[in-house]
Amino acid sequence: LKNSEGIPIIIENFAVEGMKVYGQDKNHVYQLNYRSVAWEQITPEIPDSVLSFAVDENMLYIGTANRGVLGFSLDE
Repeated sequence: LKNSEGIPIIIENFAVEGMKVYGQDKNHVYQLNYRSVAWEQITPEIPDSVLSFAVDENMLYIGTANRGVLGFSLDE
Protein backbone atom coordinates (compact mmCIF):
# COMPACT_ATOMS: atom_id res chain seq x y z
CA LEU A 1 0.00 0.00 0.00
CA LYS A 2 0.98 3.62 -0.51
CA ASN A 3 0.55 6.86 1.38
CA SER A 4 -1.82 9.63 0.21
CA GLU A 5 0.95 10.98 -2.07
CA GLY A 6 1.30 7.62 -3.85
CA ILE A 7 4.63 6.71 -2.23
CA PRO A 8 4.91 3.03 -1.22
CA ILE A 9 5.27 2.50 2.53
CA ILE A 10 7.27 -0.48 3.76
CA ILE A 11 5.51 -1.59 6.93
CA GLU A 12 7.65 -3.49 9.43
CA ASN A 13 5.01 -4.23 12.11
CA PHE A 14 1.22 -4.18 12.32
CA ALA A 15 -1.26 -3.67 15.15
CA VAL A 16 -5.05 -3.90 15.20
CA GLU A 17 -7.40 -2.13 17.60
CA GLY A 18 -11.04 -2.94 16.92
CA MET A 19 -11.60 -2.23 13.21
CA LYS A 20 -8.51 -0.01 12.84
CA VAL A 21 -5.22 -1.23 11.35
CA TYR A 22 -1.93 0.45 12.19
CA GLY A 23 1.48 -0.02 10.61
CA GLN A 24 4.99 1.06 11.52
CA ASP A 25 8.00 1.80 9.39
CA LYS A 26 11.43 2.90 10.59
CA ASN A 27 10.41 6.35 11.94
CA HIS A 28 6.60 6.68 11.74
CA VAL A 29 3.33 5.02 12.64
CA TYR A 30 0.45 5.02 10.14
CA GLN A 31 -3.24 4.20 10.20
CA LEU A 32 -4.86 2.50 7.23
CA ASN A 33 -7.58 4.62 5.65
CA TYR A 34 -10.14 2.18 4.23
CA ARG A 35 -11.80 4.79 2.02
CA SER A 36 -8.67 5.81 0.14
CA VAL A 37 -6.86 2.47 0.71
CA ALA A 38 -3.76 4.40 1.78
CA TRP A 39 -1.60 4.73 4.86
CA GLU A 40 -2.06 8.01 6.76
CA GLN A 41 0.82 9.12 8.97
CA ILE A 42 -0.46 9.62 12.53
CA THR A 43 2.79 10.46 14.34
CA PRO A 44 5.43 13.06 13.71
CA GLU A 45 8.80 11.72 12.64
CA ILE A 46 10.22 9.77 15.57
CA PRO A 47 13.83 10.95 16.20
CA ASP A 48 15.00 7.38 16.76
CA SER A 49 14.39 3.96 15.25
CA VAL A 50 10.99 2.52 16.12
CA LEU A 51 11.48 -1.01 17.47
CA SER A 52 7.88 -1.79 18.42
CA PHE A 53 4.51 -0.22 19.02
CA ALA A 54 1.18 -1.03 20.61
CA VAL A 55 -2.30 0.46 20.50
CA ASP A 56 -4.62 0.52 23.51
CA GLU A 57 -7.98 2.16 22.79
CA ASN A 58 -7.01 5.81 22.23
CA MET A 59 -3.29 5.58 23.12
CA LEU A 60 -0.34 4.65 20.93
CA TYR A 61 2.86 3.49 22.62
CA ILE A 62 6.11 3.42 20.64
CA GLY A 63 9.25 1.64 21.82
CA THR A 64 12.43 3.24 20.45
CA ALA A 65 16.05 2.15 20.31
CA ASN A 66 17.49 4.90 22.52
CA ARG A 67 14.68 7.19 23.71
CA GLY A 68 12.52 4.77 25.69
CA VAL A 69 8.77 4.50 25.20
CA LEU A 70 6.84 7.40 23.69
CA GLY A 71 3.08 7.84 24.08
CA PHE A 72 0.66 9.55 21.69
CA SER A 73 -3.05 10.16 22.10
CA LEU A 74 -5.21 8.96 19.22
CA ASP A 75 -8.18 11.17 20.14
CA GLU A 76 -9.64 12.66 17.01
